[in-house]
Amino acid sequence: MPEDVPCFARRHSLTWDGPNPDFFEGMLLGNGDLGVCVTVRPDAIVLHLGKTDTWDIRHSEEFIKDLKPFSEFVAMVRRISERVKREGQEKKESAEDDRPFQEKHVVTDGISEQLSRERPDEIDWINGVEHDPEYRAYVDRMRAGYSKPWPRPWPCGQVFLHVDPRRVSVDTQRLDISTGLLRIRLVVDGVEQTVSCFVHRDCNLVWLWTTDPFGRPAALPVRDVTVRPHRDPATGMPEPSPWQEVGEGVHRFGFDQRLPITPPTSDPPEVAPVAEGDQSFSC
Repeated sequence: MPEDVPCFARRHSLTWDGPNPDFFEGMLLGNGDLGVCVTVRPDAIVLHLGKTDTWDIRHSEEFIKDLKPFSEFVAMVRRISERVKREGQEKKESAEDDRPFQEKHVVTDGISEQLSRERPDEIDWINGVEHDPEYRAYVDRMRAGYSKPWPRPWPCGQVFLHVDPRRVSVDTQRLDISTGLLRIRLVVDGVEQTVSCFVHRDCNLVWLWTTDPFGRPAALPVRDVTVRPHRDPATGMPEPSPWQEVGEGVHRFGFDQRLPITPPTSDPPEVAPVAEGDQSFSC
């Protein structure tokens, strides 16, 4: 009879001793939409937030007007190839260079080099094309839009729960992959406490709670909670807009981030004005 899958997974929980401040050593939680990488520093528990549909949606398509249909591209390559071969033959005949043309202009791939060695009188039609100024100029124009840093996933920011490292030390971390529950065992003033972290399956909420060695609720000595948006002003992304709500027994705070659809056209890049098609998210 096949073994129960959750029981099998529970025996293979991920564990880590001590802090893991490096993002690439963090514990991964999520529900398929909201993803959280949890890292633990000596002075803070950090939640790195990401969401599957939160993207820098800008795209640059200046090259579209110059994009050739495939048949025209092939014709251009053949025309350039013939010209390059003629130029190479003329140089050989004028004895300006004793090296074979294919040695100078062959495309640097194994197949073309092999053809040049086996059939030196029948140089492959694409040889030398990649070094031609006309070809290089076309390829560079086509690549220009893809050399931008966008489109790309956009991180949703970080949440820092700062603690006093003089009072708090990190013992172990354990992620139960059968339930998605992360338990971080701390020692607070010489007493063990456990911080549990969980991403709700049906809604994009991250839950954290603290218990004492007997499983009773306990207060983690958090000095402050900081929300830090992801910023990249060098690419012309708008600055996030912080907000807070303070009321009777309620204190909510966060930020809104606009994700423009229009790429910058200036250098250095400037923030694009609000346009139809822009997106945004709130943390």
